[in-house]
Amino acid sequence: MASVRFWNGEWERIWGCLKGHPGIYVLQEAPTRQFLELILWMARAVAPWRLLPAEFGPWNSAYKRFAEAHGRGHLEVPSRLSPGPGSHA
Repeated sequence: MASVRFWNGEWERIWGCLKGHPGIYVLQEAPTRQFLELILWMARAVAPWRLLPAEFGPWNSAYKRFAEAHGRGHLEVPSRLSPGPGSHA
């Protein structure tokens, strides 16, 4: 399966939101982008973590980072960004 990548314009908007969010700590742009692209890949592939492509690093490390971020609520979509009722987005 082909990799899922953000377009640069999309990424600039996402990065700006992440940096401006008081509850999210982001230090380096490149690893953060790779992590979010990893999440998109997992959502699209609906695959077990152990089948994660090598370009994202060891699957167990990726899973641990995902589980930690999810546990802290960092992967919740803010209501201002989520589609409204009846949306098919």
